[in-house]
Amino acid sequence: MRNKAGFLFILIVLFIHSCVYADEKVDLQNESMDYNYYMFQLYQSQANLYKSQIFEPESGVVINSSESTPYNPWHGSQFAFGAGGTTGDSNTSNAQINTLINYKPSEGEIGWNFNTIEQYNYIYSTNSTDNKNRLYIQQNGSYMFDTHNGVFAQVSYLNDANDGYFYVWNQNAGYQLQLFANKNNNLLFSFGPGVQERQVVVNSNVEIKPSWLTQITYNLNLNKIVSFSEQLQNVATTDNNSSYLITTLTLEVFNGFGINFNYQVTYNSQPEPGKAKLNTISGVNFVYAID
Repeated sequence: MRNKAGFLFILIVLFIHSCVYADEKVDLQNESMDYNYYMFQLYQSQANLYKSQIFEPESGVVINSSESTPYNPWHGSQFAFGAGGTTGDSNTSNAQINTLINYKPSEGEIGWNFNTIEQYNYIYSTNSTDNKNRLYIQQNGSYMFDTHNGVFAQVSYLNDANDGYFYVWNQNAGYQLQLFANKNNNLLFSFGPGVQERQVVVNSNVEIKPSWLTQITYNLNLNKIVSFSEQLQNVATTDNNSSYLITTLTLEVFNGFGINFNYQVTYNSQPEPGKAKLNTISGVNFVYAID
């Protein structure tokens, strides 16, 4: 009897001990679950804060400063001066001032876009009868209805008596097609009718003729340092095809300041008697560009 009673007592002690151990285990598990839930809530609140800082810049916390850069409607404008050479009617050197002014009131591909190209060259010559001043101005305005389709108007003025004309005015308007565009480069194709007015040097006669403009413009921003632009245009009249090529390569050195390389080509299919069909102007310039 005593052995049975002792054995029963041992079983009761073991049972009580196991119950106590199970209660302690359950308590530990509950505490672990509470801790995991607390950490989950902490990480979740941190994740929500991080998202708000990225997608809600008005919160005042900026994660990426490049994303918060304000839009600049004058982006791409340049002011340059330097020197170079000329070939054709004037085989000599020249000093030059080149200006490119871009203005786009709103961000994105759709809407208005304006730009002005101004090129002044002082052509060196020991002959006092030579014309030393050359001026070319081109003003463009366009409106894009969507990413690819738009309209444009363009006026250009060339004052270079060395090519046989005191001045040449071109005024055109028509359709503009943007073949492709992204943040690094774009390609524009423009064409339309217009009028050309020019004054001949030999007899000072003023000639006004209907014209047709075909123009291709390509812009490339390779990175924050290197940018490239090229414009090829042809103005066709009943007795002459005038083609202009303007190529510009800009290397930014420091904070908008850099070096500019430009090359201009003028071609007339039927030039005035004694004048060259092909004229070129090249130059190396110091430049300031607006980012």
